[in-house]
Amino acid sequence: MNTDSLWKVVGVLIVLIFASRSALGDLALAIADGGQTYTIEGADDAEAARVKALSECGTLTRSSCQVVGVHSERCNAVALEKGGGGAGWAFGGTAKETADSAVRECAGKATLRNKNSCAVASLHCDFRDTNRMAEEYSAVVRVLPTKVSAYRIRCYMRAIAGQLKEALADCDQAMRLKPPDYGLMQVLEARGFTNYQLGRFDQAIADYTAALIKEPRRPTSLYGRGAAKLKKGDRSGDADIAYAKTIRPDVEKDFGRPGDAAGRP
Repeated sequence: MNTDSLWKVVGVLIVLIFASRSALGDLALAIADGGQTYTIEGADDAEAARVKALSECGTLTRSSCQVVGVHSERCNAVALEKGGGGAGWAFGGTAKETADSAVRECAGKATLRNKNSCAVASLHCDFRDTNRMAEEYSAVVRVLPTKVSAYRIRCYMRAIAGQLKEALADCDQAMRLKPPDYGLMQVLEARGFTNYQLGRFDQAIADYTAALIKEPRRPTSLYGRGAAKLKKGDRSGDADIAYAKTIRPDVEKDFGRPGDAAGRP
């Protein structure tokens, strides 16, 4: 299965965990079985990322899992050999250098006939500066032009940076890539936030409502819909916000920040 929340690829077991501390938060990478499958989940900080990475890894294999890196303010990438077998992962200061390093690492482990078949399967960056994030995710889009999460995360970053027209174009492109249910919910939430920033409150409400059909107890979507309703003078928005806070009391600090929505690339 290849979705924005869970990927299993023959050839590699890698668990990447994303938190919501800065743009995406601390990132943890856990490996097992020499790498036969990989999955992506979310966490709140470095230690939580580490624990969740090991826990999620443990549900996928009986082998011992190992966390090979936890970081923020950097990028990470995973490259896979075509047909399985070799896998490489790397951490670096930019998306491009990290992707190139992962491919080289993969090629060093690939079978002789497939050394040139390694390609980037996963590429993520985390920087506190939203303009830097938007720039790095432009590089991610160039490496992975059909990856829904790359456009979704850049949509968020551009919206936060005030590049609203460009942000909306990114979210619309993510929608055109037809993400599966969980990924669709994430994109709808990102587009809802962008429409909110644009002052298009009816469209924001529609996006958040569609996201809530996929996940009715999604606190950030409830909060966003409530905020958009209040902007229109609709006091029923208070109920949405109150309900969101029963689920996550500090939800307002995550409104407009990718958090979990960006944490499952």
